[in-house]
Order: sequence, then C-alpha cells, then structure tokens
Amino acid sequence: MVKSILANMRKLRGRIADHVYPSDSKLAGTSVRVLHDDTGASYTIAGSDVPLPAPGTAVTVQVRDADRVAGPTADAIWIVAVE
Repeated sequence: MVKSILANMRKLRGRIADHVYPSDSKLAGTSVRVLHDDTGASYTIAGSDVPLPAPGTAVTVQVRDADRVAGPTADAIWIVAVE
C-alpha cells in the first residue's frame, strides 16, 4: 500500500514566519516559510493551495500533515485554507 502524501486535516492558529538559514550553512542565503503555532510547535510549510499572508501575520489555517520535507522543523504541513 502506498502512503498518502497528505493526511489528517486539522486547524492550527499561529504566525507565519520566514526561517532564514545561517550564513555558515549549506542553504545560506535561502529561506523557507514556517508556521509557529500558539502552542509553541513549529511546522515547515511544504506547500499551500492558497496565497499565504505576509510573515508575522497571525492566522488560523486548515492544514493537512505532509510527509517529511527538507526544512528546519521535524513536522511539515500543507495549508489548504487561511481563515
């Protein structure tokens, strides 16, 4: 059986941010969007079906868990909707 890339729809509240990689890293000069939720957890944003608001914006989002992607957090999400 092939594991679905997307599973487990849920709602999260938090802030969108840009994670900028340090100058001494392999990815220096690049960034990736993350969501820091209100519980203190952080998620790499693997993708989105909708445009994302500017970094620093407080949001409530509908998400699905995504398989692990390269990023600064252990967990990744796919944003389905921004409320």
